[in-house]
Amino acid sequence: MFILWLAVAVAFIAAEVHTQAFYALFVAVGAAGAAVTDLLTGSLWLQIIVFALLAVGGARLLRPWLRSRFEHSVPIAQFRGIQG
Repeated sequence: MFILWLAVAVAFIAAEVHTQAFYALFVAVGAAGAAVTDLLTGSLWLQIIVFALLAVGGARLLRPWLRSRFEHSVPIAQFRGIQG
């Protein structure tokens, strides 16, 4: 299962690079946490619990702070006319 969790983490990191919505990031963190749990214990139920807690908990607790932090850091160019 370690390889599967690692593949899920890499896939969602790649998705996060393209979306920058901070949802895929927490799924990737959850998958990485589940991979570490697999190395330490091997318990599938514990892997699922760690994955769910990190993915859902991270998205609920940290995503709003990350969004507010990065929304105002880069000015958005506003084009008028034919470019917009």
